Amino acid sequence: DINWPGMYLTYSVDVELAHLEVIALTYSQVIMESDITTLQMQQESTQVLTAFNILREMVSCWYADALSGSGNAPAGDYLLQHVFRWLKSKNSLLYDPALYRFVLQLVKKSFTMLLQRMLKLGSRIVFANFQRVVINTPKVSVVEAQSYLKFLTSAVQQDNLLLQRLQLTPVAYYTTLTWMDRMNHIMYKVDMTDQDPDSDVSEGPFLPEKQFALGRYFPGDVSDRMEGSILLFMTAITNFKDELLKAEQSKPQADQCSRDAFIAACEKYMKQYVDKHLQQRLMNDVEKMITVPGARYSMEKRPGSALLTEDTPLEYVKGICHVLSLYPAMTSCVSTMKGNLLKLVGLKAFDRDAKFVDPAVASFCLSDVACSFCNNVMDIDLVCDDRFAPNREWACIVCQQPFSRDLIEAHLVDQLGLFLMAYQVQDLKCMKCKQVKADYLQTYCSCSGEYQTKTSPQQMIDKIRNILQIAEYHSLQWLQEVSAWALQATGSESVVGES
Repeated sequence: DINWPGMYLTYSVDVELAHLEVIALTYSQVIMESDITTLQMQQESTQVLTAFNILREMVSCWYADALSGSGNAPAGDYLLQHVFRWLKSKNSLLYDPALYRFVLQLVKKSFTMLLQRMLKLGSRIVFANFQRVVINTPKVSVVEAQSYLKFLTSAVQQDNLLLQRLQLTPVAYYTTLTWMDRMNHIMYKVDMTDQDPDSDVSEGPFLPEKQFALGRYFPGDVSDRMEGSILLFMTAITNFKDELLKAEQSKPQADQCSRDAFIAACEKYMKQYVDKHLQQRLMNDVEKMITVPGARYSMEKRPGSALLTEDTPLEYVKGICHVLSLYPAMTSCVSTMKGNLLKLVGLKAFDRDAKFVDPAVASFCLSDVACSFCNNVMDIDLVCDDRFAPNREWACIVCQQPFSRDLIEAHLVDQLGLFLMAYQVQDLKCMKCKQVKADYLQTYCSCSGEYQTKTSPQQMIDKIRNILQIAEYHSLQWLQEVSAWALQATGSESVVGES
């Protein structure tokens, strides 16, 4: 995943990508010619060249059948939907690790070409993976944003034969967007319930949309208050921006303010709102939490909670100020407010405990999980996503068909084994010149520097301990046994049951 946290006042668009893997396979020659291939790809191509040529020719025939509209079109489309799952599934007869790795490199190269082209055309990438791209446009109205997206799609597909066949479908338009990561974002999107996405989209009404995994580490009331405060701030900004835009559009075009002046007016209002309204609301919340007995020691226990302190008011201040400071122009204003709030909990702004630590670094995400029913590929977050909570049935996000917990647990055990193997066979690197050790007998590098592993033993222990906590959280006994054995084999004193 590519993730760029921030707060965006201009329109953002959520774009869905379709059949990126099939396009990369079909037009692999274009990808190879448009970029200098790495040594690794050259080595892989010599090993899997025969198999890959057969696969490419087969997929190209399926793709041609799917586009032809003939009687073979449904069969070709069905086969294309499943080919990537067959490539990566160990139970498939088409599975070959070298072939899958080579195809994945082609997909990454085509994906990189798409993002580079978008950046050259003035877009900012907020979030991107193989299934979707969230881009921030330089436009302040939805009509301009829609026109810009049409121009962007046309320009991207015009200069590259590979990207001509790639389908870019707008899913949602966001007038304001606060983005930490794919599990922590709050935005206001244009209500397109009664509107056709292919026709002109009207300005408003706006609907709030939020996913705030950070709040789940707090007690229920505190979490609701935290989300409510951020949403209240976003609501005020969205309403002010909408009123200002309507006022400017009612003027003659020659008298309308520029985009920079529009953004400056929004920034000024944001600072005033924080100083006059939001700061007092947060101070009241912190004072209430301090006076309630036991409020300081009621943080939720879940994977990653060990990175947080047991002081609920302190973590509340750190979390909400971190979200508000995602907009660069708000840094000074939010820093002042954070200092005032920290005084209430007995800390100074530069104390060590006053630094925000994101507990989501302890999350574990399974990428490219394919649903066997609808064949949609998705990422599964076993820590932050409530749709995969311990007390819920795990199901596909699209078709709601249940996933096999045993199959996902086996995949997790396999991932742990691959991580342990990668740690054992990793290269040694010189601490001074950063060169990889080329022989076995030399104790020191030729530059007199000492060698060290790329992944330190402590990093390995932290990774295994995190997987063990996830196994305990979801009651995955097999994964729990394997991770506990691996942790004990490292000599760590941590055992099962420790959070």
